[in-house]
Amino acid sequence: MSSISVSSLVLGSLTVEVDGADASLALSVLGTAPASLTIELGTPGAQGNAATIAVGTTTTLNPGESATVVNVGTSSAATFNFGIPKGEQGVQGIQGSPGTAATATAGTTTTGAPGSSASVVNVGTSSAAVFNFTIPRGDVGATGATGATGPAGPGVAAGGTTGQILQKASGTNYDTTWATIVPGDRYLTSSTTSLTIGNGTKSLTVGAGLSYTTTQNVTISFDSSNHMHGEVLTYNTGTGAMTVDVNHHTGSGTYSAWVVNVGGVTPVISTAWGDITGTLSAQTDLQTALDAKLAKASNLSDLANASTARSNLGLGTAAVEPATKLVPAGGTTGQALVKLSNADWDDGWGTISASGSDVQAYKTPGTYTWTKPAGAKAVFVYVIGGGGGGGSGASNAAASNKAGGGGGGPGGYTQTWMNADDVPSTVTVTVGAGGAGGAGRAAGVAGSGNPGTSGGATTFGTYFRGAGGPNGTQGTLGGGGTGGGGTTIALFNVYGLTTNGGGNGGFPGAFNGGDASAFQGAPAQGGGGGGGMQTTAIASNGGRGGQKSAATSTNSGTAALVAGGTGGVGTTSTDALPGTNCYAWGYGGTGGGGGFYRPTFNGGNGATGGAPGGGGGGGGAADTTNASGAGGAGGPGYCLVITTL
Repeated sequence: MSSISVSSLVLGSLTVEVDGADASLALSVLGTAPASLTIELGTPGAQGNAATIAVGTTTTLNPGESATVVNVGTSSAATFNFGIPKGEQGVQGIQGSPGTAATATAGTTTTGAPGSSASVVNVGTSSAAVFNFTIPRGDVGATGATGATGPAGPGVAAGGTTGQILQKASGTNYDTTWATIVPGDRYLTSSTTSLTIGNGTKSLTVGAGLSYTTTQNVTISFDSSNHMHGEVLTYNTGTGAMTVDVNHHTGSGTYSAWVVNVGGVTPVISTAWGDITGTLSAQTDLQTALDAKLAKASNLSDLANASTARSNLGLGTAAVEPATKLVPAGGTTGQALVKLSNADWDDGWGTISASGSDVQAYKTPGTYTWTKPAGAKAVFVYVIGGGGGGGSGASNAAASNKAGGGGGGPGGYTQTWMNADDVPSTVTVTVGAGGAGGAGRAAGVAGSGNPGTSGGATTFGTYFRGAGGPNGTQGTLGGGGTGGGGTTIALFNVYGLTTNGGGNGGFPGAFNGGDASAFQGAPAQGGGGGGGMQTTAIASNGGRGGQKSAATSTNSGTAALVAGGTGGVGTTSTDALPGTNCYAWGYGGTGGGGGFYRPTFNGGNGATGGAPGGGGGGGGAADTTNASGAGGAGGPGYCLVITTL
């Protein structure tokens, strides 16, 4: 600690400044001069902690009391407890709207057992009550007194004579009368059985105790326009159950209000019978009518003109032909009438064997289900895969090398016979699609073309497979695209033969696209290569698609040449032609031609391979200012199934 001494000879104010301090110290000296003042200076202390304030409790006081705040902490860490008086009760508010009125409805009412307690149960809510009641039944009361005897009901009608019967006179209760039964009339009756008008056996219920017997003619009538006629097959006198063989009818429809009577009998309460005098044959008009009828026992031998009758019946002379000219007796189910010799009417029954064939050809790429025909004996299967797509040509500056794309390879194939018993009832057939050609290169950017895609395989279940043709590769700035390779074929399960592939694309030093090699016989052929060029701008042609050579004295094959697609011509910008479809021979398609190159023109596109399985042609090259030719698509696959029956 240091000290300062100040002396003053006069009275008044004295200011002392201390170095390093932020403020001045002013002193007033009051006293008798001279005077002196001594000030001691100490070192500043450390900075103190900041004070804190926290809220403690809050207490609700009674209305009218004073609010309070009490620090229950310290001066530097205060904690305030508050007391806040409750407000005075406010004025009563406006009365609210009336609430919804409660409802009460009766639910179920159950009869309880005698002596049980009654009950009421609310199965609803307090504001929408639904009461279910249980009310016990009272005990059985004592038997009441016998009531007075009622008036006598109608009795049997008075009158009548011996042998008469009591018969209903109308539908009114007790309206009866005595009536005389007409002798023999125990047939008229009715039925409410529902029957449909038509010939055949009909079952119905009629009155009981009637006189119907088997084979008796009967009429079942609804009205004059709807009725049936036939013979009684059975009749039960106890139950009234009857069956009738209806042999002719009039009208149609279904009815259940029938009048049934013996055939030809007029209903009871009808006109009286007339008198017949003498014998039946003495009745002239009746005898004449009977004489005009045919006798059943004569079997038509009493016809006045048998020949005319046969003609009218459409029989011609058949009725008088000998038995040898008619259909012979015998034979078994399924047999047919066959000629036994060249002689007329030398016929007999014979069994015809099923023969022929079933042919199923699947040409469109996709998946199918082959079903083995009934009676199949042998199955021939021929499958060929889709042809490969050709590659597209390259693009480069006018005075620079650029090559055409390679042609796609042909689809492989297999053919053979199988015993039908070794083939399941259904087989999944998949026909492969032809491979897509490589897309041409757009104008403005130099570079190689794009490869084609390989063709899809064609299969007959897990038994046979025709591989898809390999794709042709793209033309580059240094060499032509490579033609897709050949595929292995199998003839009647003999493997190892390989077809020729597609032609290579034209390249510097050999501008024209390569021709696909010809192949004799059935297989599909590859596509021709696309045209290219070197530093000298010379138009070049596309290669020819593979073709089928004609057979020679030493080589087998098709009888005539089947041409492949011709390549595009550069000097005239003539497009390449597609390969030939060869379904008619059962062989594969030929290859598509390759595209051309011509300076300042777009490259020619490769052509599509023939169906089935032909390879697509390669695309021609182009200058950078033009688009190169796209590769041609391969031909689709094929499956042929022939079944002998």
